[in-house]
Amino acid sequence: FESAAAERLRQRSEGGGIRECHGDLHLANMALLSGDVVPFDAIEFDPELRFTDVMADVAFTVMDLDYRGRPDLGWRFLNRYLEGTGDYAGVAVLPFYKAYRALVRAKVEVLQARDAADPEPRRAAAARFVALAEGYTQPGEPLLVITRGVTGVGKSLASGGVLPELGAVRIRSDVERKRLAGLDPEADAGAEVGGGLYAEGMSERTYARLLEQARPVLAAGIPVVLDATYLAAERRSAARTLAAELGVPFAILALEAPEAQIRAWLRERAESTTVSDGDEAVLDHHLATAEPLDSRERGHTLRVDTRAALDFGAIAADLRETAAVPGA
Repeated sequence: FESAAAERLRQRSEGGGIRECHGDLHLANMALLSGDVVPFDAIEFDPELRFTDVMADVAFTVMDLDYRGRPDLGWRFLNRYLEGTGDYAGVAVLPFYKAYRALVRAKVEVLQARDAADPEPRRAAAARFVALAEGYTQPGEPLLVITRGVTGVGKSLASGGVLPELGAVRIRSDVERKRLAGLDPEADAGAEVGGGLYAEGMSERTYARLLEQARPVLAAGIPVVLDATYLAAERRSAARTLAAELGVPFAILALEAPEAQIRAWLRERAESTTVSDGDEAVLDHHLATAEPLDSRERGHTLRVDTRAALDFGAIAADLRETAAVPGA
């Protein structure tokens, strides 16, 4: 275990993950100013503390949100960071850093309890931090979920809603496709069917990238949701194969709605800036080429009608119930 952990940290250092950071990014060192979260009181006096793994700073914020009873916000924060940076490999060291940061806070509480008129609240806080740290060392419950559905059906809405309920990391094909091309996620890349950014070769690279990014997250014991159309049976099979290789449960979240409703949503979406480039021409292509789920796939598929009000907690629970380790 120690050698594996040391190897992951070495990879973080060689890959540029360790750099000048804030160094003390818990919630008491953040302020909400004019609608923006502004960190302050960074560690400037000690380079050995200020130069750290970016994921260690992320872990401090996530851990503090857990401590304050808002793990849902922790998962949202983590996902926004990962989507913006593509640092999915860093999730491999996230549990370690969360435990480390929790123990740092426990030590601070113990030290402050010594000089407090009433030390018990400080001691209780320290005990809570230690319990958090211990929890972070326990094996997780990884799960691989892929979405399935045509453009405009609501895949990102549904997958985004279940993330905090599952305690999951989402990896989006729309974002990773543009990252591979060196584009901003919200850049208008055009939705040329079968060409440009959506040529077959680029799509193959994108779907391979999703699995590559998912691997270290699953290995860290964290559920992953792959947000993509997954209309091709071969691509669904590749995801299922990864789950079988890693021995993690696998499920398909199939999002469905009437064609007329999807077209109406696409027209509304065209008036706003979104990550997705899909339009009605893309929808026509998806409807014409989608490969149906086979009998094996249907056994671990959860179908959701996106016209309804979505109960994300229930969807998350049903996904865990539906999922199974392929071949087990």
